[in-house]
Amino acid sequence: MSNNVWEVFGSELSRHREVAGLTRQELGRRVLCSGSYIGLLEAASRRPALDLAIRFDRELRSGNRFARICQALTDRPAEPDHFLPIADLQRRAATISEYAPTLVPPLLQTEPYARALIRAAQADRSAQEIEELVQSRVARGRLLEGPTPPTVWVILDESVLMRPIGSRAVTAAQLRCLVELAERRRLVLQVLTYESGHPPMEGPLTLLTFPDRPAMARVESAFGGHLIDRPENVARLRGSYDYVRAAASSPRDSLELLRAAAARFDEPS
Repeated sequence: MSNNVWEVFGSELSRHREVAGLTRQELGRRVLCSGSYIGLLEAASRRPALDLAIRFDRELRSGNRFARICQALTDRPAEPDHFLPIADLQRRAATISEYAPTLVPPLLQTEPYARALIRAAQADRSAQEIEELVQSRVARGRLLEGPTPPTVWVILDESVLMRPIGSRAVTAAQLRCLVELAERRRLVLQVLTYESGHPPMEGPLTLLTFPDRPAMARVESAFGGHLIDRPENVARLRGSYDYVRAAASSPRDSLELLRAAAARFDEPS
């Protein structure tokens, strides 16, 4: 779905709030959320929940305008709901730091690799729906090819280099794509090896910094992703990430590990 509807929601929220003479913090207290969260909604960086939109309508005396716009947002998105906010935030980020314990992060997935994952995870969807999801995910990677891409730092657990996804050929091509991106300085890549002795983090982690707003984090679970914006919690996750980065192999050694893994997958099984 286009971000235009998000932007309409954000601009209308800002306009109605200002007409009501309320600061973001004041409105937040009335609708039971933080002022910083309202700022993210007004900047079209977060997707509003319907119950919150209804509270906006009540407090701002806007009829059912915000509920109606929010309903349009939930009308068949191009990606699963928990991917939409992070995809938008990554486009706005100055730096993106990823930790991947089991799979190549969505931002860096090749089309065949993404297709294999989505087919396995979305087995109940039609072939057309799966293909839409694949193309939507692959489009995220074009962010790295823009004229002013964000600074991207990726730490892969060694298990990512060991598990074939789709096929051995698909995995080999995915690993070579990562090497090529690193060689073109589109990202910095490290591998946390088994021999490092450092335990893996509990799950995938994305850290984001922005030129015009506070840093954010996203943690993954079996039920989707959770965005974190409390500064103390983001700082704690940054500290954990930095410890893993210190324990991981150097970028130069990590590329050698990826090349060797790709070569193994190229060999007949």
